[in-house]
Amino acid sequence: MAEAPLLEIRDVWARYGEITAVRNVGLTLGPGETLALIGRNGAGKSTMLRLAAGVIQPYAGDVRWKGRSIVGLTPEQRVRKGIVLVPEGRGIFPGLTVDENLRMGAYWHRPRASAARKALEEIYDLLGVLGQRRQQPAGSLSGGEQQLLAIGRALLSKPEVLLLDEPSLGLSPKMIEALYGILEALKERGIAFILVEQYVPLALRLCDRVLGLQKGTVAISGDTDGVELERLTEVYMGGSELRAETSKALQ
Repeated sequence: MAEAPLLEIRDVWARYGEITAVRNVGLTLGPGETLALIGRNGAGKSTMLRLAAGVIQPYAGDVRWKGRSIVGLTPEQRVRKGIVLVPEGRGIFPGLTVDENLRMGAYWHRPRASAARKALEEIYDLLGVLGQRRQQPAGSLSGGEQQLLAIGRALLSKPEVLLLDEPSLGLSPKMIEALYGILEALKERGIAFILVEQYVPLALRLCDRVLGLQKGTVAISGDTDGVELERLTEVYMGGSELRAETSKALQ
């Protein structure tokens, strides 16, 4: 019998009031797999992450974790299971220090003091520059440093699946490079993630599979090395320039 995927979203529909955001959309994510979730603004990308994280509930369809339905479980309950969202906007606590923000990530697991210290040092090693900012208020960090902090805090929650919503939004090229270096390291460590990303070439180069949404429905799905570039760029991403960039990124 085949092993159940870690995360499975089956034929979900989701609404905000009278507006239907996604229609009959599904995805699966196995251990260590990485999925790029792409599409124009309003296509339903963030809605899919919120459905997975429990921020919103589907009005039709199912969300499953390791073969069991988790519809109705709260975001906190899903964090305990290993599903952790890094939201657009980062969601850090600006008045707390970097160290205090990171320690918030371990709240749900309540590790022993020695284990917490070890995990914290591992995160500082991964995040590089934040190790020099431990007692600095998080609100005084640059946008890129705040994004790294948000990812570090999520990692202290011991995720099996990370849900990353536009992590490069508003970052400088240098910080985007640092961010993607960290995501590559997480991939090598076997952490599965779904990445919503505005920089399509970077997302396709990093991830194993791609799911493209258009007006709340699936427009394209498959392995990134076999993606139909004409469909991806001309139908709803737009333009020959992006097609050239995407082709180069996949080489």
